[in-house]
Amino acid sequence: MFLFYISAVSAYTSALKSSIMYHTEFQPKLIASRTISNVKTDQIFTNLLIQHGRKAPIRSNNDETYYSRSEELEYYGKVSGTPVKHCSEIFLGVIDDQESTNSILVVGKAGIGKSLFCHKVIRDWANNELFQARENTEIPNLKFVYLLTFRQLNLLENTCVTLREILNCCSALDDKCNIDDSTFEYILKHPKEVMVILDGYDEYSQQDYIAGNLEEQHPNNARRKMPVAALCSKLIKGKILRGAIVMITSRPDESDKMGGIRFKRYVEIAGFSSEQVKEYVEKYFEKNENMKNAVLKHVMNNENLVSFAHIPMLCYLLCFEMEYTLTESENPDDLPVSTTDVYTKLIEIFELKHYAESEYKQKEIPEQFKAPPVIKNTLDKLSKLAAKLLVERKPTFDEREMEGDFEAEEVSKLKGSGLLYCGQPFRTALITTTKHFSFTHLTVQEFLAARRFVKENRVPDKECSEMVVQFFAGVLSSEGNEELMEKLLNSPIMHRDLKRTCLTEYQNKEFAKKFIRNNPQAFCNSDGVMASKELSDVDCIGVSFVLDIISELNKEEAREAQRKCSDKFVTVQKLKLSGSQLTLSGIQRICNSLNNEHCLVSELHLLDIYLADECVDVINRLVVRKLTKLTLVFTKITDTGVASLCEALQHPSCKLTTLDLLGSSITATGVASLWEALQHPSCKLTTLSLRLNSITDTGVASLCEALQHPSCKLTTLNLQFSSITDTGVASLCEALQHPSCKLTTLNLLGSSITNTGVASLCEALQHPSCKLTTLSLESSYITDIGVASLCEALQHPSCKLTTLNLPGDFITDTVVASLCEALQHPSCKLTTLNLQRSNITDTVVASLCRALQHPSCKLTTLNLGENYITDTGVASLCEALQHPSCKLTTLNLQFSSITDTVVASLCRALQHPSCKLTTLNLGENHITDTGVASLCEALQHPSCKLTTLNLGKNYITDTGVASLCRALQHPSCKLTTLNLGGNHITDTGVASLCEALQHPSCKLTTLKYF
Repeated sequence: MFLFYISAVSAYTSALKSSIMYHTEFQPKLIASRTISNVKTDQIFTNLLIQHGRKAPIRSNNDETYYSRSEELEYYGKVSGTPVKHCSEIFLGVIDDQESTNSILVVGKAGIGKSLFCHKVIRDWANNELFQARENTEIPNLKFVYLLTFRQLNLLENTCVTLREILNCCSALDDKCNIDDSTFEYILKHPKEVMVILDGYDEYSQQDYIAGNLEEQHPNNARRKMPVAALCSKLIKGKILRGAIVMITSRPDESDKMGGIRFKRYVEIAGFSSEQVKEYVEKYFEKNENMKNAVLKHVMNNENLVSFAHIPMLCYLLCFEMEYTLTESENPDDLPVSTTDVYTKLIEIFELKHYAESEYKQKEIPEQFKAPPVIKNTLDKLSKLAAKLLVERKPTFDEREMEGDFEAEEVSKLKGSGLLYCGQPFRTALITTTKHFSFTHLTVQEFLAARRFVKENRVPDKECSEMVVQFFAGVLSSEGNEELMEKLLNSPIMHRDLKRTCLTEYQNKEFAKKFIRNNPQAFCNSDGVMASKELSDVDCIGVSFVLDIISELNKEEAREAQRKCSDKFVTVQKLKLSGSQLTLSGIQRICNSLNNEHCLVSELHLLDIYLADECVDVINRLVVRKLTKLTLVFTKITDTGVASLCEALQHPSCKLTTLDLLGSSITATGVASLWEALQHPSCKLTTLSLRLNSITDTGVASLCEALQHPSCKLTTLNLQFSSITDTGVASLCEALQHPSCKLTTLNLLGSSITNTGVASLCEALQHPSCKLTTLSLESSYITDIGVASLCEALQHPSCKLTTLNLPGDFITDTVVASLCEALQHPSCKLTTLNLQRSNITDTVVASLCRALQHPSCKLTTLNLGENYITDTGVASLCEALQHPSCKLTTLNLQFSSITDTVVASLCRALQHPSCKLTTLNLGENHITDTGVASLCEALQHPSCKLTTLNLGKNYITDTGVASLCRALQHPSCKLTTLNLGGNHITDTGVASLCEALQHPSCKLTTLKYF
């Protein structure tokens, strides 16, 4: 009986594979192309650049877990910047992770190829090509694979179903693959042999059901009927069919709303590389050599088009449009330059006619083969329908929803035009199927909806995707409606990245100049920092456009012999970019803009971007010309890249003074290149950070040799979270005592040194030639004995330390006693002490406060953030702050469980004449409007000296904001910087802040409220 059971499952699996192979052999006709119809999946699929990563930060909004800085760095350090060579890596783990994963989120922009990827995955499984065997890795024994789309699940609405019924809805199943009772029982008992793929979360109408906890009202029983959304939610969260591989795909913006759902693997589909764009074009035009060569030449020589075509769907549309254009006019000048141009032209093509496929090659097409054109009135109706469905979050519909507005003939014309697509029959039950209609592609619907919004003179709201907003700006470009465009750019839905994209899409340089001149804060902050997250090559077009416009404004100002920036214009001095999808094309574009003579950016910060050696070469040209600071965080720069960078550092024109290579892949070879560069007379580096690298004692020894060279100008060295031991510290100490060594700042947080290493450091600190003023030290191997030695060194006349960072669990009462003794010594020069994340107790705080009141104590800055200080500890602090000998001007109590009661005590101290505090950090605590009321009373007191206050991520509402606004307008309030970000502030609160800022007595220059 058992053998018969297994045989039946085997037969079902075989039938399932055959069905999938049959149903996925061809791709649906996405657009009514005249050359690619019924193209096989295996023929058009190009290996996408899929990268391991995370869409969400380590600490999400719903995650209250505490993470230390070392844990956060380790978390972000696991980002893989290298492409996945085979899909099996997604399911089996990466090189050093042999554990299989069963919870996967795949994200990617519209048209990037998520659905195609899903088809390829199930097809590869059916063809026994999904998994590649790897040593010491267990390959999942999958017997059941099902693909469901959220677009189709929308058709079921709130129907109550069982897991069996929902799996039977898979469109890739034929009648032989209906799940019977025995097969379903086998699935439930062997979930590890099952994979379920849910494609297109961004198109689901009931996202709130999945993102929230609404499914909890139903039992975790796969046999019980429940609403489709509840069933999907339980499946994704592993509450039913636990152990099965569940993969979900989504656009990035929508996946961010999935709240606290924690996936074991996050994967981004980044789209085509330049080479893959070329490969795709070659495949598309493989039957027409002349057209292929013409298109390749045009696309590959146009950076805009290469960046645009990195999205497979857009690459397809480009090819389709170019094919049509070259067939009709043979004039490459008619080809598009923007996203909106592409879709505008496509709609025009659809309006002309939809030719019969069999008559495509005929020069003159007989009238009977021509489909009737889509008239403009019909297109307006379709745009209205597109906007309506988009607002209702309905990507699919049936003909009933077209009744009333459309005549039967119009519906027929639309079907033939290629604008509408009749989907494959959807199995709503074992024997029941239903047909659904949709727009040819979601981006087509979004474009048409944008046309409608423009016609209605209505700015898209937050329910619309960013693609709609981008199309809206593009359509406005042809309308020339500057008033509506300005209204769009200033609307609440716009963030800085989207503003850049829309401004580029609008294609009006004069308007862009005027808007940027009048609204500089729309693209960079008051410190001149322009930042962009999740950057792709396409996004680089917008960043580059804005940088070029700002350069032109600078050029105009220089021509008029005025200052570099007017009263209304803020110059961009620092560019911060992050995004694992950025390639050489995007890097090249950004660097070209930065190399502009009138671009004043001198600092470049790149995060989570895979920098191939050719990318480093491009950046080097920028380094030689104008950069003074370069930060490369988790860019996986290799020894070859470092060697190239070091050559640039030795160039006479190089002005770089700060280099940060956090989380790179540098070995002893790369350190050797740095050693050579640091000793070169032209090298101007004063700050070098090698945080979270695999720098060993041997590498440190090389660096120390360079530190002792007369030409080395390094004053700051960061070796945080390196592999340095006591041996490496000994080399550092030898260098610190050398007369030519100029180091003043040394960071050894997260190292592996022991008391022996600390003893070496203490000896160096007491040497007359040692210039160290700042030392950061943290190691689980340091005990009270080591810290006691350090405190003894602090009391030596030759010790020049003014800043000491000692976070860590080794801070005990004994350690603090030694610190307090040192702080009270006349020779101790410490002005800044950081004891963040050190498990500080009230007893420890009391000891510190006694030291703060000693006449010899010079401490002005104390960081006690991320500790657990109670009211008793705060009472000691308040007493110290009011003492005449206490010199504290900056106090950090961030993330310390501070309540309104504690705030009230602090506020009384702030009003004391002897209190010198100017900066107070109370971010990420439990402060409510009641606590804010106490602060406001203090801020209005003549003796209060606070100029900087951080109240970010508390529980402050508009009521608390109103109190603050009244305080800001008081003549005695001295506040210049206020952080309210991450609180519960609405438009009402923001309006109150804006009103306060206009008051003559308000002194605020920096405000954060989002």
